[in-house]
Amino acid sequence: MREKLTNKQEKFVQELLTGKSQREAYKIAYPKSEKWTDSAIDSRASRLFKTDKVLTRYNELHDRLIQEAEKEAIASAKDVLKELTAIGMADILDFVEYRDEEYTDPNGEIKTFPAVRIKNTAEIPKHKRKAICSIKQGKEGVEIKLNDKMKALQLLGEHLRLFNTVDDNSNGQLDKLIEAIKNVH
Repeated sequence: MREKLTNKQEKFVQELLTGKSQREAYKIAYPKSEKWTDSAIDSRASRLFKTDKVLTRYNELHDRLIQEAEKEAIASAKDVLKELTAIGMADILDFVEYRDEEYTDPNGEIKTFPAVRIKNTAEIPKHKRKAICSIKQGKEGVEIKLNDKMKALQLLGEHLRLFNTVDDNSNGQLDKLIEAIKNVH
């Protein structure tokens, strides 16, 4: 059975869970500490937080809060990863088709010209449509814009720990990944 916290220790944990710093939580739980120096409060708060019973209680309540937040979340982590994957793995040919069209010129000759047709959205599977940012009528015809594929792949790569960090690109891993993606398409 876990050791019960004092009222002040419980107050300290509760205040931490509301987002307060250890210093702020300690001052609220132990009002007499208001007269102390910040370094004295910080030292005591740090020591208190590291005690087994306080740390155990904090972790227990923190885990419970996380679980409750996940239940109430609009989107789960899995949903977000699915969206990023749909964007990152999108292929422009999922949305347009390229073909040669024929026409008869004024001299009666049949000529061909390249044409791009945007597919009807009903033809595009729902999971692939997630990659579309916008479709609009422009001066040159219908324009289709996809969400940022490279950003989605970067976020997925970070989640999967494919490279150390995006900022630390000293060994060129990110550059190699980007070049490989460009070569695929």
